[in-house]
Amino acid sequence: MSLFSSKLRKASYNGVSFEVTASTIKFGRRTVTHEYPQRDEPYTEDLGRSARTFDITGFIVGETYIAQTKRLLKALEASSKNNEPGKLVHPWMGTLSVCLNSQPKVDWNLEQGITNITLSFVEAGNLNNPSIAESWGNKLRSAVDGFIDDSLSAFGLTMEQIEEYSKVIDEIANGSYMDILGSLQDSNLSKLFDLGDSLENLANTATQALSLGAKDLGKDIASALGLGAYINSVRNWRDSAKALIDAVKNPVFAHHATTTSSTSIEQANSAITTYTRQLMLANLAGSVSMIGTTLDLYDDEVDEELGIRSDIEVRELRDETFNLLIQEQLNLGTDEHALFNDLDDLIINVYHYLSETVLQDNQLVDFTPKTSAPTLTLAYDKYTDALRVDEIVRRNNIINPLFTPVKTLKLSQN
Repeated sequence: MSLFSSKLRKASYNGVSFEVTASTIKFGRRTVTHEYPQRDEPYTEDLGRSARTFDITGFIVGETYIAQTKRLLKALEASSKNNEPGKLVHPWMGTLSVCLNSQPKVDWNLEQGITNITLSFVEAGNLNNPSIAESWGNKLRSAVDGFIDDSLSAFGLTMEQIEEYSKVIDEIANGSYMDILGSLQDSNLSKLFDLGDSLENLANTATQALSLGAKDLGKDIASALGLGAYINSVRNWRDSAKALIDAVKNPVFAHHATTTSSTSIEQANSAITTYTRQLMLANLAGSVSMIGTTLDLYDDEVDEELGIRSDIEVRELRDETFNLLIQEQLNLGTDEHALFNDLDDLIINVYHYLSETVLQDNQLVDFTPKTSAPTLTLAYDKYTDALRVDEIVRRNNIINPLFTPVKTLKLSQN
């Protein structure tokens, strides 16, 4: 026996020993890659370490190999039945808390007096609730992806309509479509994301794009307005969300219901308006999902003219986003639609993400000061930590920290 093998531990499971001939460990990181339509760069999120799995090939030999094998089978079945992790002593990794990853395999060889065994385990870990920040943020971004895909699929502009009314394509291109592009060019959104060239290109190719049909036109619009391409360059996602809200509220995006008696031109104009509005709403939800992340800058890095940032602002964004998504559901007029369900997902995840992750409403308490005093005094009294002043000021939109207003404030429990 070599020096190395003599230092290895005896393998066992819940006290039942066996010999190991080979062992494989699988490990790594969990990631999910978001790939957006018409965007060149994906966004890959690291979701944490993967669970380690241990595949073991071994044997039991000796006069009592049959009894020893039965003891091992009983130990393996008992831990699985009670849903409790077992204790695996691994020759190289030491003592591990594990659960069975698949059914064990046992081969009896009576001629040689040996039992060959194949075992697979996964580390048991600890029972911890998933992080809210991971959960709601990922769900929201996934819901955005689904909404964009379904919105393009539902784009109600057909080649037949365009071909039938080819003589009036210019009227459509210079009608609602041009109004939409014009409103976006004049918006704060265009300034924040530098969309001028992209929007101008859409305007210059409007007639050609309309002639190609809905899917190509839709992809052109999505490519020009796909804010995911700017994910690593945007400095303040709260401002981005506010700019998107203002853009969607422009009268040019107002819902215009069409009927069977509506002309094809009216239906085409309505389809273009609806699709572009839904794309903007998807961008809004996507921007919301970035608020509070490491890519979203806070008060001390925002221009002074923008004023003090606060939780009040985030609540307003949450409520406005919520109302716009609800209104879009009302525009659909039926719940028998994939987009209706997509909007449900967006509404739920936007609300939970901003409420529980960004605002941390589930970790806040109400507090009303008896007298007006410097916020520094409040921070020290509540937390014995003067450094919490900025948090209290931002959360409650306190204009002058020297005079904390006598009103109900939101404070963190910890």
